[in-house]
Amino acid sequence: MKVGDIVRGAHDNPIPSQRNSVAIVVNKEWDNRFTIMWISGQIRRRALCSGFRPEELEVISEGR
Repeated sequence: MKVGDIVRGAHDNPIPSQRNSVAIVVNKEWDNRFTIMWISGQIRRRALCSGFRPEELEVISEGR
């Protein structure tokens, strides 16, 4: 996973709205967690969300 990838909540993510929403990775943090911004789906909040572990997300489209 890298900055620019399009992701959603992993299939085993316990939060249904994250599994049913799409986000873009905007930053890789120092502790290998990620900052994302939700861009479509059930989550309508467009603010940056930090602290996602790689296993909480699945890549659906790789960025450049």
